[in-house]
Formats: sequence, structure tokens, C-alpha cells
Amino acid sequence: MSSGGRLALPPTRAWELVPTFRPQQLKAGARWSDPIRLVAEENGFRQALTGTRVSTLVRDTTVAGRRFWIVRDSARARYQERWIDDERTLDTLATVERTVDGVLRARHLYDPELRLFRLRHDTTALSGTAVLSYPDGRSFPTPAHYERTRRWELFDSTGYAARRARRDSVFYANVGGMLYLPRDQIEQRLSRGDTVLRNSLVARWHQSRDPEQRFRLMELIERWGRGGPQLEMRLHRLALEAGDTAHALREILHRWSWNHRPPVTAAELEHLLPFMDAPGLAFAFGLDRDPFYEYPRGGLLSRIPALLPDSTQWPCTPDACRLLAAQRETAREPRLRDLGLIASLALEPARWADAVLQRAQAGSATMGPAIQLIEGVGATWPAASKAPLPRPDADWRAWLEWMNGRDPRYPRDSNAPAGTAVRFEQSHAQAIRFYQVRTGRPVIQELQRELTEATGDSARLVYTTILLGLGERSSDPAQVAQRLRFGSPAERALAVRELSSLFRNAEVPDSATNAALIDRILGIAIEAEAPWPDLHPPDAERKGLGHLRRINERSSPVFILADNLPAPVRRKWQTRAQLITSEQWNARSDRLPGILFRPGRVLRAGPFVYLDLDYSTRAARREDQAPAGSAGGFTVYLLETEKGWMLVSASEWIT
Repeated sequence: MSSGGRLALPPTRAWELVPTFRPQQLKAGARWSDPIRLVAEENGFRQALTGTRVSTLVRDTTVAGRRFWIVRDSARARYQERWIDDERTLDTLATVERTVDGVLRARHLYDPELRLFRLRHDTTALSGTAVLSYPDGRSFPTPAHYERTRRWELFDSTGYAARRARRDSVFYANVGGMLYLPRDQIEQRLSRGDTVLRNSLVARWHQSRDPEQRFRLMELIERWGRGGPQLEMRLHRLALEAGDTAHALREILHRWSWNHRPPVTAAELEHLLPFMDAPGLAFAFGLDRDPFYEYPRGGLLSRIPALLPDSTQWPCTPDACRLLAAQRETAREPRLRDLGLIASLALEPARWADAVLQRAQAGSATMGPAIQLIEGVGATWPAASKAPLPRPDADWRAWLEWMNGRDPRYPRDSNAPAGTAVRFEQSHAQAIRFYQVRTGRPVIQELQRELTEATGDSARLVYTTILLGLGERSSDPAQVAQRLRFGSPAERALAVRELSSLFRNAEVPDSATNAALIDRILGIAIEAEAPWPDLHPPDAERKGLGHLRRINERSSPVFILADNLPAPVRRKWQTRAQLITSEQWNARSDRLPGILFRPGRVLRAGPFVYLDLDYSTRAARREDQAPAGSAGGFTVYLLETEKGWMLVSASEWIT
């Protein structure tokens, strides 16, 4: 339906495919004219081109012994289109209508036998008006300008296949797989922290007035510049100084939804507010309207100020949050008023929850996620039943439904185990804590009491999982080990969930144990040694290492990161793989084949240990090809028994 953000209904692709050729005489200067009446409609979308095209015979020419004609044409035309735009934050369809007039000019090489052009170059320049209209009668006009340059070429099947092969070769030469790796010296220097080069590129970006060059430079700087939040803020200031409003606005909007970024300030919010309060202004800048409301809403409802004592963790500074909250009364745009109400809710849940509920009942589509939070919904993914927080007298089954109930409109995977599995995400923890702040109900105390009084394994599994996720329960390693070895299936499942909490204050094991475990995990990954035996047969809740196969390929040199590698492991592996430091690996060409294994942390908590191993690969590539590689890793939890180390749980990731 669209191409690069431009409406392109299928029939329009053939509009100018077949030229007219009807000069009264085959001689230079012969002219003819044709009316243009082209219309395409589909599902409410519409495109129309009208006008008159005048063609002029320039001269004949010979190609490969055949006679062709060079034709020049121009058209004074009017282009009209209707675009239906889904505005999510209003839950409505807006209409964008563009009407532009101008000139289309072209020059083509006409083949009289085929009655088609062999080559064609054309340019288009149109100007007029675009109007954004809403069903409530509001409309926002803005000037519109369209420029296009095209090149057409006719191929036979052999020529087209050769062209596709050339394009594919260029494409795959510039694609590097799942990892972004430096492709040239500039990217390599930036990735290694060359601030002189980075500052030079920033200065060039600041000086340039070419939109495409600015885009390429910005992409290069942001991907490889390694400047962190300070560089981002510097680029933001320079964009404002240069008058690049669209870039500055996008950067501010993205900061609402990014963790570990400076909160949006009141001064930055002042830049956003005119666009949030006048959809026509965002439309005039070619910006989607929904993100102006969705991004701040997402930030306010995920990093809720009322739950975070440290305001540096808020999505907006206190002044900015209060400024946004004030828009609930002063804004003209209903979505901005709604967003102001959401900001008020995030600051003072108990005071503003009723007002949010009333606004939702009045039909606000913006309030949906806020309503879920007010109701205590923890399972927010699409297929979830989105059950509200259970009542104080609810049993464990209601809490299980709240954790992971399924919307019946979403069919269950036939391979999925029957029943509802326990599941606890950050959204669950946030729902409980927000509900407590909003209502004063001691939900966590209720859960702790229910756990104390629980008599069944299933109830204990549900309540303990919730309290673990909230960080409100500490586990004893010896008791967890006992349940893992001798408990019921439900007790074992609970013990597996408790594993990560055991390592919050874990210590490094003794040097001999540390070295032995690192040596073993390298042997499993590199030489396909037998993994540790499973404590119990793995199931859907607890994966084993049996599914892991040898990662290394014989054709690729094997490297082990030597940084902090224990001395016994160094001695054993120095003849079986190449030991390399981080500095040496980074200096090595990314186009040389190899696989690097990086042993990670080894931690001990009572009879348990945690260890992990990451790896990254490089494929052999020519100098004219982009580097290609992948990455992966796995983590394991082990339990020490009288029979030695036994595998309790394992997980794997791969790009």
C-alpha cells in the first residue's frame, strides 16, 4: 500500500509504463499531446493524476544496428491522494488529503518494435496543500511539496537476472549478519574511541545542510561514536542550534521510554508541548502524532514517579512532570489533557485514579494502559486474560489466573503443557506496588500471610513466586537444595525459581573450584565434553544442557579470552586453543575467521554455583565485504552433592 511512507496503490505502478508514440511525421520536432486521467482506489485510499502531456520527437539514434527514437515529454499535472491514517491514541481513522500541481519532465529512448521505452529518466516537482482531518470536524492544512527523480530501464530475462545477481552481490557484501561490526576504517576508529574523528564528524554534521548527508553522519555517530548519554545530549543541543527540529523532537521523545538516560527536562518538554497541543504542527513537520502521547505515557507508567524515591530514575524531572500534569486543565488537544491526567496519576495515584477512570468511561483511548495499572493488571501481554488484582479473600487459583491467565480469544499452542504456568514479570511487581500506593491495601503482607497458612504445594509455589519477584522473600541455600533433591515436582519447580535470589550476595568460590568449573564449561563448549549430569530430567520449566551441541567448528580458529583466566586453566588450554587478550582481539581484523570464548563469572551460594560463558564468531570475508558474525552464550546453576556437581538449571541465548 505504501512505499517509504508514500502512498503507492498497486495500479499506479503501471501508470506510466507504456508510452504513447504517435507523431504525424517521423522527424525531429514532431509533437503530439495526450490527456492524463489516471485514478486508483482501494479501501478508502485514492490516488489520481490528471493533466496534459506534450511529447516531442528529438531525433533518431542507432543501437546495435537498430533504429530507436529519443523522445522528450513534459506534463502540467495535478496529483491528488487520500490517505487513511490510523491514530491509535484516538482510536479513530484520520484522513490525509493532498492536492498538488506542477510539472513532470522526462526523456526516453523509444523502441518502435516493442512499443516500449528502453530507457527513461524523469523528474517531478509538485506543490500544493495537505490537509489532516479528524471525524470530529477538526482539520489542519499545511503546505506540501513533492520532488522525485526516477530512472527506468527495460531488460530481457537474461539481462534482468544478471542485474539481480549484481544487486544481490552488493547487498550481501554489505550485510554482516546479526552483529553490527565495523565495516571500514572510520567505523573501526570510532568503535575504538577515537574522539578526534568523532568530533570532526559531529562538526561536519552540524555544518551540513544536506538532509541525506546529515542522516548518514548521524547514523554513523550514534552507532559507533561511543559517547554515551553525554554525546546524545550534545547532539541534541546541536540539532536545536541548527534548527533541526524533527531530529531534536525524536530524541526527546525516545528519552521518555529509555532507561538509564537523563530525565526529560522542563525546557525540553517546552519544545514538545506545541506539537502535542496542535496535531497540525506535527503533521506539518511530517511527524507521526501518536508517539507524542505514547512515548511519555509509556515512560510515566513504567518508571512511575510515585514508586521511585530517586527522581533521577523518573522519565521526567520533577518540574517537567508537574508541567506535563498541568496540561490536564490547560491543553486544547484532548490527548494532551489525557496525558496530563496520566502524569498526575503517576505523581499522586490515590488523588487522581478516579479522574482517570471517569475519563476512560467518557471514551478516552489514551487511558487504556493507565486503567490496567489502576485495576492492578499484571499480565499485560496481548494473549493474557488481563485479570485485575485479586481480592483480599481470593485463593491461590485467583492469583495464578492473575499471573498468567489466557484470553480465550487466543488459541493455546497444541504443544504447550496443559494448565496455567506460574509467571512473574516486572509488570506484576509494578502492579502490586502501585495498587498498594493507590489504595493503601497491604497486598504484600496479605501474600506473606497466605504463604504462611498455605497447606498445598501449588499454593506455596504461587505465593512464593510472587514474593520472590517482589524481592520480599529470602531463601536459605540448604533448604532450597533439600527441596530440589527430595521435594515434590511443585517444590522442585519452586526451588528452581529461588535460585537467582540466592546469588544476590554470593561470593567467588575457592580458586581450585573456580578453575575446575571454568575448565569444564570450556570443555563442554569447545570439545563437546559430556555436560554435568542432570539432577532431575529436564522439563519445560528447567532446561538441561543435553540440547547444546558443539559450538566450535573445526574450520574456525578457536580463541579463549585470557583476561583474568585462572593460571591452571591457562596452562591446560594454551595448547588446545589460542589465548588472546581483549586488546589483541579488538586489534584483530573482523574479516578473519574465528570464535572467541569468554568465561564469565563463577559465584557460590552454599552448595550452589552459578557460571556463564559467552562467545562471538567471525566469518571469513573479503575486504570488499562487510564483516559478518554472531554471538551467544549460556548460563548454568549447579548443585554440589556427594556424587559431585549436578546440573540444576541451564539457559542459552544466541543472536
